[in-house]
Parts: sequence; structure tokens; C-alpha cells
Amino acid sequence: MQLIKQLSWLIPGISVKGGVPGFITDKIIKDKEFPFLISFPRTGSHWLRIILEIYTERPLLTRSFLPHKNRKFLLHHTHDLQLNVKRKRVIYLYRNPLDVIYSQLLYYGWEFTQKDQLVFWTQQYAAHLCWWLINEDYTTAKLIVSYEDLKNSPISSLIKICQFLGIKGEENKLAVTFNKVDHSFVSALTSFDKKVVKSNDMYSVKRIEFKEKHKELIANIFSETSGLLLSDKNKLMEAIGFEV
Repeated sequence: MQLIKQLSWLIPGISVKGGVPGFITDKIIKDKEFPFLISFPRTGSHWLRIILEIYTERPLLTRSFLPHKNRKFLLHHTHDLQLNVKRKRVIYLYRNPLDVIYSQLLYYGWEFTQKDQLVFWTQQYAAHLCWWLINEDYTTAKLIVSYEDLKNSPISSLIKICQFLGIKGEENKLAVTFNKVDHSFVSALTSFDKKVVKSNDMYSVKRIEFKEKHKELIANIFSETSGLLLSDKNKLMEAIGFEV
């Protein structure tokens, strides 16, 4: 059954969703100009991808959340945790480090008292930001988008993304799409992984507690890591536009 579903991606006109076979993905991304969305885990990529998929009515790589009859893939998403992806055109999505680390620890079920995991993921995210915001120099076109801008100024942020992808950004249609894709909508489309969406009153309360308790440690780790990777350790904090 799974094989039939995957082979269905080869036949335009048949409505199909889910994971795209690797051999199809590999063929498409041989084109170095094919756009990539790169983001560290827990930065809002599911949310953004679903918004774009609904708005454009086009499938995504490596997974489409909705069924499509066309095979005009919009973009390819990867976390690039090894920092070895080289692409010409990249959208980089990032988020406040405190929110990312909190969400990442919660996703894997680690206790916040496990300092080794907190340190590990903070170092990983700091390195990821240093690379994609500052050090990376392979791309010829790169659009930087923050989760916070997408949340607080959604239409202007989405229009920029559409322009980058060569798509007309219609304000009214974008607004309707954005309002449709709320937490419950994303949760329904990501039911294959129940841990993708975590949002309730207790989640928010514990996140505030986490920030107050660990923000100094995370800030220090960011400073130390960026000091090793950048000529000016303050450059990262300036690049992300807010303090940890």
C-alpha cells in the first residue's frame, strides 16, 4: 500500500499527499536554484509550510500535508542540523532561542533539570544561527524570516516570502489562509506526530517559568558559542534582533 502511494507521485492528476519518495526529491533538487526552506527544529516550519501549501495549492518536499493533483513542487524543507546544505536560494526561518530550546526539550520529553541536554541544544541552535545568519556565503538569494515577524506581521512577512518564490502575494487571500491555519488546524494535519503542536495554558505557564530560570544560562552559552564561531560574539545577538 505504501509503495502504491509513493508511486502515485509519479502520476499527475492523481490526488496524493504525505511523504514524497526520495528518488523524486533527489531529481528535483539537482537544480541548485530550487528553493529551500531551512529551519532549526521547533521554529515554526510546519506552520509556515502549511500556510504556503494552502495558499499556493502546490505540494512540498519532502512532505505535503494536503492532497494535490499537480506535481509543481514549491520548495524543499530541511533542518540542516549538520550545516552541510549548499543551495543558491534559501528561506531561513528562525525563532527566539528561549522558545526554541524550551520546545525542543519538551518535544523529546527531557526534564528541564537535565542540564546536559539544555546545553547541547543551546549550542546546536547558536551554531545554526551563526552559520545561516552570518557565516554562510554560498547562497545567491537568501530571505531571513523570524517566527515573531510571521506571527506579529503575517501579511507583510508572507508577501516577502511569496515575492522570493516568484508568486503573487494577494493580501486578502493571504489573510484568509493565515487565519485558517491556527493551532488546531496544524495539529489536525500533523496527527502523524502528536508532539508537533504543544499549546495550552500549562504549556505557556511552564514556558514562562523556564525562561525566567534558564535565560541567563542560555544567554551565556550563546555568547560562548558565538565567540568561538564569529569574530565578534555580539554579532549574533544583533543579527537575531532581540536578547536571549
